[in-house]
Amino acid sequence: MFKRLKSIQTQFLTVSIVIILITLISVGGIVSTQINKQATNDYLSNSNEQMNIVDRSINNFYNQIDKDINMMATDSLVMKLDKSITSYANNNEKVKMTPSKNGGLEQQTFEVFKHYADNHPGTMYVYYGTETGAYLQWPETEVPANYDSPTKSWYKTGLSGNGSIVRTDPYVDSISHAMITSNVRSFKDANGKLLGVIGIDVQQSVISDMLSKMKIGKTGFSIIVHKTGVILADGNDPKNNFKKIDELKIDGLKNILSEDSKPFDVKINGTKYVVNPHKVSGTDWVLASFMTDKELTLGASKIRTQIIFISIIMLFITIILITFSTKFITTPIKKSSEYLEVIAGGDFSQEIDPKYLVRKDEIGTIANGINNMKNSLKHLVGSIVNESLAIENEVTNSIKNVNILNTNLTDISATTEE
Repeated sequence: MFKRLKSIQTQFLTVSIVIILITLISVGGIVSTQINKQATNDYLSNSNEQMNIVDRSINNFYNQIDKDINMMATDSLVMKLDKSITSYANNNEKVKMTPSKNGGLEQQTFEVFKHYADNHPGTMYVYYGTETGAYLQWPETEVPANYDSPTKSWYKTGLSGNGSIVRTDPYVDSISHAMITSNVRSFKDANGKLLGVIGIDVQQSVISDMLSKMKIGKTGFSIIVHKTGVILADGNDPKNNFKKIDELKIDGLKNILSEDSKPFDVKINGTKYVVNPHKVSGTDWVLASFMTDKELTLGASKIRTQIIFISIIMLFITIILITFSTKFITTPIKKSSEYLEVIAGGDFSQEIDPKYLVRKDEIGTIANGINNMKNSLKHLVGSIVNESLAIENEVTNSIKNVNILNTNLTDISATTEE
């Protein structure tokens, strides 16, 4: 068995299998790597395209809100602001506002706000606060005790814009107790006197609905995060909405807020995701798309499986082909080896198969060389045999002559004695 394993045919087969395996593994590795790379690039390209669409939608949405706020700020009723607008700064307990029943400028302005909200689904609040502490809002809600507009963060943010629209960081609304982001600006009367801050807030679901339109593969989802780390919408788990990124306790997730916005990997519940962040132009929001690494590498995994399957088939075919094809080479060599063993045993009677002698390749050269060597050895052995026979005859004749001489000497010795 060990002798068979050392045969030329086995060596040919082993070398061929090794070469094929190296080739298939190399090609498979390169192809798999390229497919993984291409899949990642396709995912990034597709997600960037979709996020650009959402980016434009969000910008169009905010641009429209900005136009509406500017329109409100220059509305004649708003600019007529006077002391008739109700102030809640001195109320020691929460109270239900009733601008729709208060009459005068307050009711008229409220109707303007209501008309806007009725024609703009998703509007959460339309409001303004004044330098004197007065406050007017649609819809009518309960107002907390001692609600003084100028002390509120949205009011201060609005003043900081000096007439330009500013968006606040997400905060918990003291009236609805919901997480909101206000779009606010200061406004003045016809003489340029600062009157207060006006704003329009929209339901966060409007932005969430835009996010839900993003479809990224089978396992993909998207989230939108404020620069402060507050998650506005999580397409994978709505329970995370309005939470801070730190609260999710996902290592590396804060890279969403990094300046370079480069793709990175995170693990969520043990599953690896590739994250592609995208800053929404003109806002403090960051969009991020997620897709499982498993889905990204699925194509490469299928290719690897196919390569393994093809490799097994190729190896099987290779073994069959090499087994038969190498016989054309190895059989004459084996026959030559066997013939040499016969010659080594002193048998010169066997002849080499003529089909090997007529070959014009190296096998033919070897066969003819062995045949010539056999004939030479046969001739040499024949010559040696003939020479040995001649010598044997000479020795025999010499022995006979010695015997005759010995007989003659004996006869002479006997005659002498007589």
